[in-house]
Amino acid sequence: MSTVNQPTAAQRQRKNDIPEQFYEWIVEARKLVNQHFPNEISSAHNAMVIETAKSMMMMHKLGEIEMAINDIVFELDDREET
Repeated sequence: MSTVNQPTAAQRQRKNDIPEQFYEWIVEARKLVNQHFPNEISSAHNAMVIETAKSMMMMHKLGEIEMAINDIVFELDDREET
């Protein structure tokens, strides 16, 4: 009998959503990079698009985490006042 924890439905869904979300960031990153380097088609350009997409996705996720933390702090402050 295995004692390995199985992923929850939410964890599986999050894992399945990542490629689709990353593709959306790739599209946005490609637009941004192409504004600064038009008509460029090289492996370095593609690497820049990928790195830009990763950075944009991470910034978005960090923003979501920051908002969640602020909501928690607000709730805790509100509880202390009552």
